[in-house]
Amino acid sequence: MPIRDHLVAGTPYGLSLAVVHEALWTIGSSLGHHPPAGATSLAEKVGSSLRELVLHGSTFLIAMAIGLGVGLTAAILAAVANRVRTS
Repeated sequence: MPIRDHLVAGTPYGLSLAVVHEALWTIGSSLGHHPPAGATSLAEKVGSSLRELVLHGSTFLIAMAIGLGVGLTAAILAAVANRVRTS
């Protein structure tokens, strides 16, 4: 099933995005200096001790969603291309 294969391929892509974001969190004008607005507003709703965890966790989830979204998009394109080729 091509969808599963592409989602499996998208998972390491999402993980690599998360690793790069974490590695660059404190360097220059990286993501750490400008966290996503949704993550910041969510972090403000929790206690100060959990703020960093929420910021990093939401950034991880966003990176995984991007990776899986790319995998799903590739799977849909592959399925359409396969259907067009076999028609």
